[in-house]
Amino acid sequence: EDVVATLVDGIETVTFPANPGQEGYFGPTNCGFCDYQRVCPSSRVDQWEGVRDDPALARYVELAEGDLP
Repeated sequence: EDVVATLVDGIETVTFPANPGQEGYFGPTNCGFCDYQRVCPSSRVDQWEGVRDDPALARYVELAEGDLP
């Protein structure tokens, strides 16, 4: 329930950023199966690192990168 609420709140408040994941051998880990990689900026991991500490994204970052119970 908390996961869905976090996602819905993020969409409604437009605080749902693109999160490419960590840089890997074949590119960002969350982008591995995306059909739109060619249109994304090559700096997408750096862009995520630039916004991930924004307090407005704290719940999303905890969900995406934190330890789930």
